Amino acid sequence: MNNSHKLTMAALLLGSSLQVQASDFDLDITASITQGVTQYVQQASHELKQSVLKSLELDAKGMFIGEINNKHTQEAEKSAADKAILYSAKAQ
Repeated sequence: MNNSHKLTMAALLLGSSLQVQASDFDLDITASITQGVTQYVQQASHELKQSVLKSLELDAKGMFIGEINNKHTQEAEKSAADKAILYSAKAQ
C-alpha cells in the first residue's frame, strides 16, 4: 500500500510538472501573439494616420487652389464688367 501511495504521488507530481510546462508554453505563445497583434495594430494605425493626413492635405490644397481660382475668376469678371461699362460710356 505504501508503494501505491508513492506511485500516486509520483504520478501527480509528474502530471502537475507537465501541466506547468504546458502553461509556460501557452504563456509564451500568448505573449508572441499579443506582441504580433500589437505590432500589427501599431503599423495599421500609423498607415491610417498617414493616409488621413495625406487626404486632408490634398483636400486643403484643392480648397486653396479652388479659392484662388474663384478669386481670379471674380476679378476677371469684375474687370470685364468695368471695361464694358467704360466702353459703353465712351460709346455714348
